[in-house]
Amino acid sequence: MPGVGNAPSQPSLGLDPRIGVSGVGSLIFRNLALMAGIVVVVMGIATALILNLEERYSARATIVLEVSGTRINLPDALLESIDVSRAQVETEIDVMRSRDFAASVADRLDLFQDPDFNPFLTGAGGSEPVTTEGREAVIGALLRSYVVVRSGESLALDIIVTNENPVRTAEIANAIAAEYIDQSLATKRESVEASISFLQDRVQVLGGALVTSESDLAAFIRSNNLEDEEYAAELRAQMERQASILSLTRETSTDEAEISALEDELAALEEQLQDRTRAELALRNRERALEMERDRYQVFVDRLNQLASQMDILQPGARQISVAEAPRTPSWPNTNAALALSLVGALAFAFVAALLREGTDRRIRSDAGVARAAGLQTLGQVPHLKRRDLRKAEGLSSYLDNNPRSPFAEAVRTLLNFFENGRERDQCRILMIASGLPKEGKSTLALALAKSAAVDGLRVLLIDFDVHRQGASELLGLEDNQYTMEELWKNSFLLRAEIKRNAEACGLDALNFSKNSLIHRQAVSEGDLGKAWQALKLRYDVIVLDTPPILIVNDAARLAPIVDDAILVSRWGRTTEDGLRDAVAKLRLSGIPVAGAVINDVDIPRQARYGYGGYASYYAYGSSYYR
Repeated sequence: MPGVGNAPSQPSLGLDPRIGVSGVGSLIFRNLALMAGIVVVVMGIATALILNLEERYSARATIVLEVSGTRINLPDALLESIDVSRAQVETEIDVMRSRDFAASVADRLDLFQDPDFNPFLTGAGGSEPVTTEGREAVIGALLRSYVVVRSGESLALDIIVTNENPVRTAEIANAIAAEYIDQSLATKRESVEASISFLQDRVQVLGGALVTSESDLAAFIRSNNLEDEEYAAELRAQMERQASILSLTRETSTDEAEISALEDELAALEEQLQDRTRAELALRNRERALEMERDRYQVFVDRLNQLASQMDILQPGARQISVAEAPRTPSWPNTNAALALSLVGALAFAFVAALLREGTDRRIRSDAGVARAAGLQTLGQVPHLKRRDLRKAEGLSSYLDNNPRSPFAEAVRTLLNFFENGRERDQCRILMIASGLPKEGKSTLALALAKSAAVDGLRVLLIDFDVHRQGASELLGLEDNQYTMEELWKNSFLLRAEIKRNAEACGLDALNFSKNSLIHRQAVSEGDLGKAWQALKLRYDVIVLDTPPILIVNDAARLAPIVDDAILVSRWGRTTEDGLRDAVAKLRLSGIPVAGAVINDVDIPRQARYGYGGYASYYAYGSSYYR
């Protein structure tokens, strides 16, 4: 098959998925209207919502915990100082966030009778009994309205309250601070009072025991005659006299009865002295025990007096250093911040929408789109040709003659050079101009290529195989041909006559057929058509074939045996990547070599302004219109 061996293989085109700063700017500019619409809608909704939000006010009260606290030393029943640790500070925060503490604050402010906090009030007036549900609702609402915050290792605690009522907001903040300070002092007082009560009980018990011990000691002294301190000395003197008498009696007398009696008296005196000695020892032990009881009693009395004196100098465990005042402006919603965040969100959403739009837009607008869709190289980009320019020039051929340096003419000439550089001398090049769907500009491009080749001095034949629409014939102003393809192929003289009939129309030869013509693949390469085709190739340098849309009519696929190269035309901003891909697949499946694609009808200002890429705008280099 002619030209098949010269067909380029599918190029391996590496597409860089990265997008630079200019690419982002171009994407935004292309979708500026969409993004602006999204931003306006989102900001309108956000503004309406923000303005309808219920205003809330915030107030702050600050308390500072004492650096060192006090507690009762239970073994000694004394007050002692302790350093406040981080764990204790966190514990105090937990206390201020407890439900019991919140209930105390609610009682302090009489919130249980406030309908804003208690939804279970009947509204009968006066002081209503508080139900369990109402109590839980008030405590829950109060806990939700404030937080206690500590900054770093500081002992300062910020009480931040948020409420709809600015005055009530400040009242709650100050009430929480005051309640905590009062409770801290009350807790200390209760602890000291409990210790005083304990000491009072102990003093009473010890005092009673001391009185009993003193009574027992007095009775012991009386019962043992320990009041006479000379009694022991008298007993010792009596014992000495009795011992002297006994000794003398033993020396002078032999009366055993008398001696025995004296010995019994001496023994009785010794027994009395021993009893006296034991009683004195017992007395000293009792006196020492009594003294210990007196000392213990005095210690508890002193501790009791010390605690009693400290009751009046007890200080709370915290002090308020910042009093909350009723705020003048609401803290929520922060209109400026909310609108700013809404704007950022709207811009982000608009940008994502633009990305989605770009990602889902499969229309061909750049060389990268052609490569991505069909793996083809883009042979050129042909600018949009305005209809008023054609009407002014009275046709495409006249326009090319009158505007040889126009962007359109330069683009067509560049495309023609691509094929001319690959054509051997004295060899006819057969170009098929095809498109996937109608109205993509293939007939206009086919005529422009043929005209440019003729201007360059080549022998050019334009054959309009699109018998359904005959776009090229219409552009040339050719009348409908009464002969079919078969009739012309069989009669070489008639074929020449039909070609010559249109040779002077615009400086090139053209041929069209009757609308009843059919293209048979076998007839194209064999028989009369084959012979006629060989004669045409000897007569012309370039033969341009305008064919029907490949995805609509199968006629173009039947021309595979005679085509050297096919140019697939896609329309800028209209042809889809899927359509281009399917057209390429069908051409290749039919054995037609596809040289590349042409992006037709490019809107140069939009392409340059929206950053789609490409070089179509440079075709007008040097003209007064483009700078």
